Amino acid sequence: MKVVGVYLVRNEADVIETNLRHHFETVLAEAIVVDNGSSDGTLELLADLADELPLQVASELGHIFQSGRVTRMARFAVQQGADWVLPLDADEFWVAADRPFRSVLEAAPADARALFVEVINFVQQRDVLAVQPGVLRTMTLRPPHPVGTAEDASRLVRTGEVGWLELTYTPKCVLRGTPDIVVAPGNHLTGIDGGYATGALACLHAPIRARSILLQKIDHGRRLLEEHSSAEAGWHVKRWWQMARAGTLDEEWEALSSQDGAITVNGA
Repeated sequence: MKVVGVYLVRNEADVIETNLRHHFETVLAEAIVVDNGSSDGTLELLADLADELPLQVASELGHIFQSGRVTRMARFAVQQGADWVLPLDADEFWVAADRPFRSVLEAAPADARALFVEVINFVQQRDVLAVQPGVLRTMTLRPPHPVGTAEDASRLVRTGEVGWLELTYTPKCVLRGTPDIVVAPGNHLTGIDGGYATGALACLHAPIRARSILLQKIDHGRRLLEEHSSAEAGWHVKRWWQMARAGTLDEEWEALSSQDGAITVNGA
């Protein structure tokens, strides 16, 4: 069984090596990585890692067009013999609960086109302002339980009822390698038929590793607005872009980081 990881990355030098080594150790046979205009040394690091690890690395500039690019990468992986394709972000660490990751895929129903897994968000400490290698080690807290539904997410955050990291995420997917494979925006289950939910896997998510990551997300929001994406696509990063322009980003950092074991949402 051949499992191939596909990555579209931008400015992930602090975490991409840790991510790749984790997933090569646990599930991947190969990985395809496209760098989308990094300025922090990510592409150079990937080129060095390709001398040691089974990576195919490319650089593609311009608008991110995430779903289209990753779908193309996934179909290329299938052409090269991938039985399963795992679309990954650099801040996602997939783990198996009680048996090897690969055995979960081997035991999947024959008609399963995808396995859907829970996303578990982790929270950084408030005094971590800039990313650096090892920054994941201080992300030891997570919300006790997810809140709401994916449909409620924007309203719950905008009204100050919860912080973004407390929200229930739409599950992520590992996809059967079929010629017509499609990776939905964000690699969520949207539009995939023939999928099975599994509690045997989980996606541990470290989206805001430092305050400087929030600034990168703001730039992503600007880019999505320039691409005239749908209102719901990347609504949170678009919101952060608007908050930065309004001068209210400090309050949002309090809702995205922990101090004394808690986050601060809407002053509470």
